Amino acid sequence: KNEVDICFTTPNPGFCGFSLLPDNTAIALADKDFGKINIFNCSSGKLQTELKYLEPQSRGMCLCTFSFEDRTTRVLGGFEDGSVVVWDIRYPDKELSFLKLYSEPTMCLDYNTNTRHGVCGSPLNTLETFTLTEQFILEKSYSVPLRNGGVSTVKIRHDGRILASGGWDGRIRIFGCKKGKPLAALNFHTNVVQSLCFASDKAQEHYSNLLICGSKDQRISLWKIY
Repeated sequence: KNEVDICFTTPNPGFCGFSLLPDNTAIALADKDFGKINIFNCSSGKLQTELKYLEPQSRGMCLCTFSFEDRTTRVLGGFEDGSVVVWDIRYPDKELSFLKLYSEPTMCLDYNTNTRHGVCGSPLNTLETFTLTEQFILEKSYSVPLRNGGVSTVKIRHDGRILASGGWDGRIRIFGCKKGKPLAALNFHTNVVQSLCFASDKAQEHYSNLLICGSKDQRISLWKIY
């Protein structure tokens, strides 16, 4: 029998992505007000801390987050003004670095801790990539042009060699991470591709390099990628 372990109310408006912290004890999700990302404890459901940034009105709302471990827990956020921001959660009152990538909202992002390479999507017709230096400074890398605008989800494979994007046009696009070289366009879904996930690097050989995709057309597709 499946039972709800804990249920709690958050100020998240419902359409913004959240991320589980690396130790699985808390989640990072956007606040409905400008200027904050909330960290909620998974066991108690209580607000643990608030990540704040300078000039909250100019950044707008946070639309997506990504949490990772690099000497301590860090959180990346993508914002309405087209920027990406990074925090050290030990110092929640000020961001470590921010980088403006788009003139439209940053809708989705992913980051690979081994290569220190990240990618973002927006309503525009490019993927924008970035790196995070050893000093935790965000730096722009390269742009990847897309045939059609509108990206709802992006994912970097665990080995850092391949990235995938899911578009509003229903297409899944595969690129090399090194320079953003187009490798494939997968046509199956008839509506927005809303989620992507590569199989874990610990998966059995038969399932290695498997890409799982979910779409608004209510179908899930599985692809064997290189």
